Amino acid sequence: MATVEDSLEIGVDFLQCTICYDTFKEPKILVPCLHTFCKTCLKECVRKQANSCLSCPICRQEVPCSEDGVEGLRDNSFTASLVAAVQDQVKILENPNNILCSKCDVVATWRCVECAEFLCQSCESAHRRLKSTNGHTRLTITELQTGEHDDKLRSKTTPKCEAHPSKTLRLFCTTCNVPICRECASTNHQEPEHHHEELNQAATVRKTILKDLLTRCQLQVQNLHKHERILTKMLPYLEENEEKAKTEVTTNVKRLIAIIQQEEAAMLDTISLAAEKKRKKLQDQLDEKQTSIASVKGTCDFATALAREGDMFELLTFSKEIEQRLRTIVAQSSNTGPDVELTKVTVRYDGLKQKLKTEFPKNAKYCISNKEMNEILGPSDKSRTTVRLSAPARQR
Repeated sequence: MATVEDSLEIGVDFLQCTICYDTFKEPKILVPCLHTFCKTCLKECVRKQANSCLSCPICRQEVPCSEDGVEGLRDNSFTASLVAAVQDQVKILENPNNILCSKCDVVATWRCVECAEFLCQSCESAHRRLKSTNGHTRLTITELQTGEHDDKLRSKTTPKCEAHPSKTLRLFCTTCNVPICRECASTNHQEPEHHHEELNQAATVRKTILKDLLTRCQLQVQNLHKHERILTKMLPYLEENEEKAKTEVTTNVKRLIAIIQQEEAAMLDTISLAAEKKRKKLQDQLDEKQTSIASVKGTCDFATALAREGDMFELLTFSKEIEQRLRTIVAQSSNTGPDVELTKVTVRYDGLKQKLKTEFPKNAKYCISNKEMNEILGPSDKSRTTVRLSAPARQR
């Protein structure tokens, strides 16, 4: 028998808004980054940003808004249906005796799959007798509690054509990447200018494409994680080399204290300022990689859930944008290695040169050695990551 934990598996991993940390309410999806948020949360973001474009809270990508603002953004019907399915499943597993009929106030004992409604015994009998609904799939609450019909909790009603509301979507126009009805096929989507496929055939093809792109995107995620690990390990080397440079300065200043004491503070400040600028650049690169990981992972999570849980209409509805997004991710190159120059701190004694003609120390550089960098990269990364190293590690 299914458990509450099983029913919540999708909700915990995928159905929580990263702004309010609650289950999605009226979810809106941002194109092209495909991140999803509650409508009210996005409205608050737009209010704070006070801009015609909405910056995605996860990846910071600019999303243009129409005159309708957040209301005009695309509804994420796929996520909304998953939220409803999870909530219904929790009701079925935790409080089956408190589920009321969608038609009246009597305790429900049935659920119509096509209508996505709970029904009492009387309403189920009436539902079965109606010509328009007598062919619908109906399951008892007891049957749903077994967990064997979890995939049927979401409504599977065939959508109607927006252009021809009386017609059912039967085909997929591969030229326009939209589901169409047969009347559309004979009017504004006519062959041979437009090519048509059966919906199930088109869905199968695009699911295969999504799976292939997902496999390649996962490799991209691994590459981003690799660079994140390298950048994280490089930060302490900058701190260490900064300290080495400061130590050398202090030693030389003490040796020439009578002449150069007045210059010591200025030189240390120069080193700290240079190190701070590089530290900021290094941290910015690390932040960028972490942001990219969140963005790519969010897209992969959405595509994975869509490929696994979405029906063919949902899959086809989002196929164009998600394929474009996945191809964009795959096309992005992450092979350029971190710039080790960012860990280098240079000590310049030019200001003192005019004061000291003898026993004056030369400029020094501290950076990661080849051995240290190879230890950071590890055996699996050495052949695939390009880095810039100075040799020797300390130049005098």
